[in-house]
Amino acid sequence: MPTPTNDVIVEKIKGLEELINLKFEINGKDHDEILKHQKMTNGQVQRNTNYRYYLTGVIAVLSIIFSLVIKQVLAQGG
Repeated sequence: MPTPTNDVIVEKIKGLEELINLKFEINGKDHDEILKHQKMTNGQVQRNTNYRYYLTGVIAVLSIIFSLVIKQVLAQGG
């Protein structure tokens, strides 16, 4: 096998450098898309979590009110 010259080696290294840079550009674009999607998804999860806390609070308040009403009704002789 013939020994490659320095010019051939330099050209191959430049080709590899171009491929690596292209891959970084593609990954950067993909990374931006992933971040954008993550922000949208996190917002949805946050709304669902807030809704769950709101619903839990409403149930707690209604439970207290109904227990007081039932206690009052039972105290009056039902």
